[in-house]
Amino acid sequence: MRAPFQVLVIPYRRTPAGVEYAVLRRSDAGWWQFVAGGGEDDEAPPQAALRETCEEIGVGGTLMRLDSMTTIPKSHFAAAAAWGRDVYVIPEHSFALDVGDADIRLSREHSHVRWVSYEQARVLLQWDSNRTALWELVQRLKQARAATCSRPCGCSEARAATGRLRITSVEVTTRPATAGDKALARALHHAAYRDVVTRQFGSWDETVQDGFFDKGWDPSDYRIILADGEPCGFTAIIEHPDHVQVRELVVHPDWQNRGIGSRLLGKAIETAKARHVPVRLRVLHENRAIRLYERFGFRRTGGTETHVEMERPADA
Repeated sequence: MRAPFQVLVIPYRRTPAGVEYAVLRRSDAGWWQFVAGGGEDDEAPPQAALRETCEEIGVGGTLMRLDSMTTIPKSHFAAAAAWGRDVYVIPEHSFALDVGDADIRLSREHSHVRWVSYEQARVLLQWDSNRTALWELVQRLKQARAATCSRPCGCSEARAATGRLRITSVEVTTRPATAGDKALARALHHAAYRDVVTRQFGSWDETVQDGFFDKGWDPSDYRIILADGEPCGFTAIIEHPDHVQVRELVVHPDWQNRGIGSRLLGKAIETAKARHVPVRLRVLHENRAIRLYERFGFRRTGGTETHVEMERPADA
């Protein structure tokens, strides 16, 4: 369920010419803003901020929590009825993200990204709350730079002053699965699916889930996902004559919200684009990944009592 708070994230990078900020143009309204979205279920604001960033621009990195905060009338949100009559406004929590040299991959929520200076961003941005948070970020970066320059060992102090939450970027690779990976893949499967299965069916039966996994496991179709060389999930992306099928895209909860799934999904989409065919998948009704798929251009095409069937058209 949509939580009663909003998050704002400012992506930035350092260049020889100075700090640049990524402003995003909304596909629907046409205005420019930073990454923005709402919390889900029991997420805390930092968790929601990182997830939204991964979903909207496909990048993980270092979250810096800002003090800037505004409130937004609940009438702006479709989920407001679930928040109760005593809620009139919801807070917007602000963060910043140093994306380094990472490539930004936009979701369908935004049509364009521009890397601009502070002065250019102030002109482009639609909302005063975005400009206020940007001003704070600029001041923090100036203070951190001054502290680093004045003390030979000032980096750690500067970082402490900014209140950063370290969430590291990772190198994502894959390797072919082998018969010896079955126990590993089962453990990854169970860790990733336990929460969604419990939400949808009310309980988790280990024996039943072992049976589902064993029935579907064929190492010839699967690849093990490695994050900085450590197994963190597995995927099965099958190329059929008329479409590309994302049969499985499983990431261990400890490695979720770091853009790993987004990167692999993006590669499947690129493969399909090159062949001019759609991408298809099915997902449990209670799986929160549905939102990610929708942001990548997938649309619901049908389903069963337990699963939603989705497709990203070839011309999307």
